[in-house]
Amino acid sequence: MSQREIVQRNYDKQASTYVTRKHLQTANLNRLLNILFTQPQVPLEGTLLDVGCGDGILLDVLMARFPALPYRYQGIDLSPEMIRIAQELHRTPGCFDVCDAENLPFEDDSQDLVISNSVFHWLNVPEQGITPEAAIREVSRILRKDGKFALSIAGFGTTMRFLKAYRNVMDRLIANGKLMDNTFYRSDPIGSMNLHTAVNMLLSSDFRIDFAHLEYEPVIYESPLKFAEVVEAYGYDVFLNLVLESEKPDVWCSIVKEFEHSLQAGTYVHDQYMIYVVATRK
Repeated sequence: MSQREIVQRNYDKQASTYVTRKHLQTANLNRLLNILFTQPQVPLEGTLLDVGCGDGILLDVLMARFPALPYRYQGIDLSPEMIRIAQELHRTPGCFDVCDAENLPFEDDSQDLVISNSVFHWLNVPEQGITPEAAIREVSRILRKDGKFALSIAGFGTTMRFLKAYRNVMDRLIANGKLMDNTFYRSDPIGSMNLHTAVNMLLSSDFRIDFAHLEYEPVIYESPLKFAEVVEAYGYDVFLNLVLESEKPDVWCSIVKEFEHSLQAGTYVHDQYMIYVVATRK
């Protein structure tokens, strides 16, 4: 199964849960927009493409920011179930479609603004030689000259304590021959990236960088379990891709228990690192 299919399956299965546990992504989006709208020469009208729109939260946030939405908005997502929910929530025919970020069905030089929040790291699978470069080239193709591309990406270092628990459990499964194919085992299923890697991909796709920053954004949760519930909503099948379907619930419980046991009781401070970039199409 390809990375694209894994991510699609995950969000199809977790869509209804994700909608109620998306506060991390919503906070990232608001930070990204705050950065974007302080940059010079940002288009304040025209076409806007939302890559990885989920349930359409960007449209909601933009409508709250602007008395009358100045953009012709289009949201795309790989998950048919997320698109179904977006259409149901917004009742805006034609605004949301299932689409692959690496093969955008838009004409060259047709968009004024492209925004992608917490999406492109899912396309980063260095163990398999997969990177977000193809999707970035597509964004470059469809943006008009001087159009803006704003994106947030999970930065290297994020969720390290949960990832450590995940690795401990997976190492035991590998040692006992319990994975379907450990050739494709990923030490970081999120695909977190370094800032310089993200910047270089944009530079090589005919972008000029206006803003690029890696930020540490600690988020407090009531308990480690509450944080694990958020990870489950956005990454259950991505983390457990190499585990037999019948064994996934038990393996997930083992990861969560390992995570909880590695920490002190009480609140949990999530170690979130996010990359924020605004770039201009040359």
